[in-house]
Amino acid sequence: MAKIIEEDGIQYIVEEVNGVEYKYPYTPPEPTPEPSPSAEERIAQLEAELAESRRENLTAMEAIAELYVLFLGAG
Repeated sequence: MAKIIEEDGIQYIVEEVNGVEYKYPYTPPEPTPEPSPSAEERIAQLEAELAESRRENLTAMEAIAELYVLFLGAG
């Protein structure tokens, strides 16, 4: 059965075959990258972000309009 050991900050896999130990440098597997979204998924994501941005802009414009009305009423 193989085991992983560390010597001088380097990890090794050690296997024993017929009474002889073999030591190989250990390289951990690289993580699998997340798959890129499809074009349709990316478009849907961008449309959702645009809709949220428009809602935020509308809210800001409504607040500005209310302040303008208050300003006119105070003057």
